[in-house]
Amino acid sequence: MRAAWVGLLLPLAPGRSGVYQSPAQGVLTGSPSPEPAIGYFVESREAIDVLRQKSSGAADWWVKNTPHLLEPGWCLIFHEYVCERVEIEDE
Repeated sequence: MRAAWVGLLLPLAPGRSGVYQSPAQGVLTGSPSPEPAIGYFVESREAIDVLRQKSSGAADWWVKNTPHLLEPGWCLIFHEYVCERVEIEDE
């Protein structure tokens, strides 16, 4: 399922302009991660909507297994080392 994220263009969460460090937790367990996450914050619902355009099956997995992430205010953190920042000019 991770492969479905490859190549997607995801918008940063409002107020997030770059890489941030944050405590992290497992998306399924909610258990705190021993290491902080260093990466880009993307609103969960928006990320899953973009994912759906490429793989409805992968998006359905997130909806089924992590419905809490569809609530307002939740973000996914995409690790800096697996991302490439792309600047898009306003049209």
